[in-house]
Amino acid sequence: MMFLKHYHVVILFCLFLIGCGGSKDEAKNKEKVIAVESQKIVLRDFVVEAEYSSSAVPKKIILLSSRLPSPVEKLNIKKGDKVKKDQILIELDSKEFQINYEASKSSYEEAIKLLDKTKKPFRKQEIFQAQSSVSIAKTEYDVANKSYNRALGVLSKTKGAYSKGEMDAREARSKTTLNQLQMAKNKLSLMMNGSPKDIAIAEARVNKAKVAMTLSLEYLSRVKIICPMDGSISELHVEEKELVRKNSPLVEIIDNSQVLFKVLVSENHISFLKLNQECDVYISAVKKKFNGVVRIINNKAEKGTHQFYVEVLVDNKDAKIFAGMVASIKFKVHEFNQVIAVPNESVQDYNSKKGIYIIKANRAKFISIKIIHQLDEETIIEGDFELSDEVVVFGAKNVSHGNLINNIK
Repeated sequence: MMFLKHYHVVILFCLFLIGCGGSKDEAKNKEKVIAVESQKIVLRDFVVEAEYSSSAVPKKIILLSSRLPSPVEKLNIKKGDKVKKDQILIELDSKEFQINYEASKSSYEEAIKLLDKTKKPFRKQEIFQAQSSVSIAKTEYDVANKSYNRALGVLSKTKGAYSKGEMDAREARSKTTLNQLQMAKNKLSLMMNGSPKDIAIAEARVNKAKVAMTLSLEYLSRVKIICPMDGSISELHVEEKELVRKNSPLVEIIDNSQVLFKVLVSENHISFLKLNQECDVYISAVKKKFNGVVRIINNKAEKGTHQFYVEVLVDNKDAKIFAGMVASIKFKVHEFNQVIAVPNESVQDYNSKKGIYIIKANRAKFISIKIIHQLDEETIIEGDFELSDEVVVFGAKNVSHGNLINNIK
């Protein structure tokens, strides 16, 4: 009995081993199933953008300097102030320049009076007498000249009517009275208009005095530093009572109503940009996207680089953007219409070829592709597949051609 019991135990153990061996063979022969997620292939439109970073600078920056050596008498502004065009920003000490202007103005007025006196130096009575002398001289000349001409007429008809001495006397009288008439006229002209030489000297004196007065007035006007545009004070380089030198900087004004972003664009993107092209300008500091416009494109690469200078203008009338704020600028550099794109993880290597796996009858099928353009998260492709095919996305790196697929989407 004891022997039979041991025998039954051995048989059961052998059967157990056989059963275990059969389970292992079944597991070995069972095909592996790969779990994946997929998406349908569809046609879409894509805009390709190139992204760059830049800092905002004001479109206009004006540095005003002193054009005079003088102490600062009054400051009407402080750093950060909003200012208007034609506003008086700074006033320099004007005392010395006011005195110089008054003196030069007085000299000019005296020179004008002297010129008038030089042009008309005689009284009316003296001029009247000179005019009478001209009238008398003219009458005497007319009489003498007629007498001489009449004698010439008689002599031409009757020879010997007048002797040579008589004719010479008549001619001399005509010439003498003509000279007297000319002298009387010259004297009257001098009395009426003055000496040309004296007038020229007086006029030169007036011109010189006028130049001096104009210059002193210009210096006087420079004591007031006038704002040339609407804007704000970004830098103030002086204090009240401080003595400033000529050409030393006083104040910097910025016009922040428009700001510029200066970008160095890659040679791969520059050919896609055009003047007045719009672009997106995102400033994280204010969490806002602005519309930018390309206003300058340099057609020559910067020295030592393969990058091209581009300027983007952004309207800032609401004053949200401050100088120095960093922006992300996106330019549209390409546009694809009705193309196929798959997630980057869908593109895999198989037998040294680039391709994707599509699902056919629950199995993975490798399709070779041509890569048209690589995007940040997707790849635009061409290949021998059909619209609405299911392309493997998640789990594609674990798949091989022919694998049995469990598409969990």
